[in-house]
Amino acid sequence: MFAPDAGPTPETLLNFKKYCPNLERFVDKMEREWVYTPSGKNGCGFDARLECQLMRRELLPYHGSDLPTLE
Repeated sequence: MFAPDAGPTPETLLNFKKYCPNLERFVDKMEREWVYTPSGKNGCGFDARLECQLMRRELLPYHGSDLPTLE
């Protein structure tokens, strides 16, 4: 989705935030795209998922099955 070492484009971030405003994005040392989402009743826990998996879970109701896969 992103060029190596370039990071996400502003357009990509804005589009992603539009559907998932509470997500915090980061790239780990292995350069995989991860997203941390708040979890737990008090919001102090975190749930990490690969971005593509999370995008499919969050956006599937809006866009159907035309989203990218991890294959």
